[in-house]
Amino acid sequence: MSILAETWAAARAWLFEAVLPLWSTVGRDLAGGGYYDEILPDLRPNPKAKRCRVQGRQTYVFWAAGEMGWQGPVEALVRAGAEALLADYRKPNGLFRSEVAPDGRHLDEAQDNYDQAFALFGLAQAHRLTGEARYREAAGACLAALERLKAHPAGGFEEQGAAPLPLLANPHMHLLEAALAWCAADADPAWGQLADRLAALALAHFVDPASGALLELFDADWHPWPGGGALFWEPGHQYEWGWLLARWSALRGRSLPPEAPALIDLAEARGLGPDGLPVNRVALDGRHLDPRARLWPHSERLKAMLALARLRPEERPHYEAAAAASWRALGLYAGDLPPGLWRDQRAPDGSLDEAPSKASSLYHIACAALELQIYLRGR
Repeated sequence: MSILAETWAAARAWLFEAVLPLWSTVGRDLAGGGYYDEILPDLRPNPKAKRCRVQGRQTYVFWAAGEMGWQGPVEALVRAGAEALLADYRKPNGLFRSEVAPDGRHLDEAQDNYDQAFALFGLAQAHRLTGEARYREAAGACLAALERLKAHPAGGFEEQGAAPLPLLANPHMHLLEAALAWCAADADPAWGQLADRLAALALAHFVDPASGALLELFDADWHPWPGGGALFWEPGHQYEWGWLLARWSALRGRSLPPEAPALIDLAEARGLGPDGLPVNRVALDGRHLDPRARLWPHSERLKAMLALARLRPEERPHYEAAAAASWRALGLYAGDLPPGLWRDQRAPDGSLDEAPSKASSLYHIACAALELQIYLRGR
């Protein structure tokens, strides 16, 4: 059995036997609808505000679980997230609010781009699974509202509210991801056009030509946000952007932008700590500004390594081994928690944070597992 086949067997067992049964029951809010943000170490849900982005992410998670062959109640779980988005988070203008209380109260009316991205992403999976037109209609209304209310004249979308600046690269990455998900779910050419515009924006403005790093923060004209230590990059996002741009080029029939593998190479060369784990934040001069390691970048590194294995078949064994190591690294975050839970942050000395397990991490894990299965099927 190959190293990746062994990795997939271990991933499947963990997901199917521990993770998905737990997050589909304890993690689901049967009374209020949708999904909780966190599960506590004693296996109770944390009764805090429920974020829009988590509803979209968990909708994707259970769609992906079905794609991987999990025999749980996939359609009911996908509908639970999508219905919560429509019932509790959708605003009259077509956008989605950020937070709702478990009792249904609207806690945060902000309509930031990150939440729009994951509402669109979740609705794409719900429409893809069920074929129901209302999910497509809600996504179309959200896109129209983004274009009407938040379009930036140079491309992308502006932020609103009390802090309209800096402009942020990260929500645009997830909007690109959502646009590509809709390309697979619906024939409307608007989604492919959106994906092309977002990829062009990233390549034109987000990548620093001197360092080759994709930056995070920008001024009103899409120039790097000045001062205050704002010129930094995150290894996890270099992996994620690199994989996503490679995926965009393949799905849209575009030439592979050289930035896609270069971003991944940069993260490998300058973004790993002494323990081989991706650190949180790196300065343009290569200093590790935050040497801690969050859980989710390991999932993005796995996807990126599989992308390079496809692009550089002569080095395939190296990248496949790195992908397997990235999945094993997730085990470093289990600590003494019950199976199916994890910690979010690991310090250089190996100690873990004490925060509850985050539902938002499961989106990254599920995406990596599905990508691993797709890669093995292709091989």
